[in-house]
Amino acid sequence: MTSVAFMLKRSTMGLVFGDTKAAKNVEARLREIPSLSSAKRLASLLSVLVELAEEPQAQTIATEILQPLCRVEDRRRIDQICSYLNQNFDKEVDFTELAHALHMSQACLCRFFRRATGRTMTTYINQLRIGAAVHLLVNSDLSVLDIAFNVGFGNYSNFNRLFKSMKGSTPRSLRQELAQTRDFISQ
Repeated sequence: MTSVAFMLKRSTMGLVFGDTKAAKNVEARLREIPSLSSAKRLASLLSVLVELAEEPQAQTIATEILQPLCRVEDRRRIDQICSYLNQNFDKEVDFTELAHALHMSQACLCRFFRRATGRTMTTYINQLRIGAAVHLLVNSDLSVLDIAFNVGFGNYSNFNRLFKSMKGSTPRSLRQELAQTRDFISQ
């Protein structure tokens, strides 16, 4: 059951199985679960979870929150940077202002962040923005254009390009896929 436990942990960020073989097999089996006896329902559910857990093409749809790996003495400074970025990702982030507040040069701040987290601040901000966009796609009726601007992208085509590169589909496609999944579950 280790693979099921791992999949359930990943599912906290949302999982999409798309047109995978497992998704197609599971869909039919989920429809018949309500008509089964209690014991068979449980066995069928476990079987479904195992099959989904073994699907290598499952993709997370939300962005993972950064858990930096760094020295204890650098942790406070990284926490300040991440806190600032988490609160301001939907605006244009002024790296010079942030560096000044931390008594660092902008170049030093960028190097420090990359060394401590393994990614650039721009990459981290884009991941936060795309994660927030996924949340809005799922939980609101805002247009994709409005979502792009609400999460801090000033350019719609840049938003679509980054979204597709990070999530493997366009925002509209993901919204449609999630709506179909929601409709299936509510049946």
